[in-house]
Amino acid sequence: MITNEIITSKNLKNMKNLVIIVLIAISGSLFSQTVQDSIEIKKSFFGTMYKYKKDYLTPAKIEKTVKENPEALKEIKYARGNKMFGDIFSIFGGFAVGYPIGTQIGGGKPNWNLAIGGAVLTAISIPFYIAYTKHADKAVRIYNDGVRQTTQVNKLNFELGYTPDGIGVRVKF
Repeated sequence: MITNEIITSKNLKNMKNLVIIVLIAISGSLFSQTVQDSIEIKKSFFGTMYKYKKDYLTPAKIEKTVKENPEALKEIKYARGNKMFGDIFSIFGGFAVGYPIGTQIGGGKPNWNLAIGGAVLTAISIPFYIAYTKHADKAVRIYNDGVRQTTQVNKLNFELGYTPDGIGVRVKF
């Protein structure tokens, strides 16, 4: 049996409300998107790592990523210099500590003064690594702040509110 249903203002208003609910649901998913161009700082017991679009960055890759931002580039260059000196001191310190230990294990007579000197060199490297992390974090924060400012310009805003005709949605560019 076929029936003809008359479209009433009540049915039309219900459909209008359904459309508004769907628009609100869509706008909610637009707001939940994150900025993909920012660099993520991950701190752990083993140190600080920097992640950009699913890749972990070396200091050289961070420099390539932030090169468009002069202030961030300046900071990452300071950071790379500190890391270089930290690496030099820790490599020579580690060798100077390890050589006497290897000599002892091999049955020879170790030079423990060399091991003490190596421990001092390794200790000297720690402030350089701390300075590296400080400057690299600052460079990443400066870069991320710049990315957020440029992405906020192109943001769509959906507002739900009352209009003379009932409930409505306003879109702001």
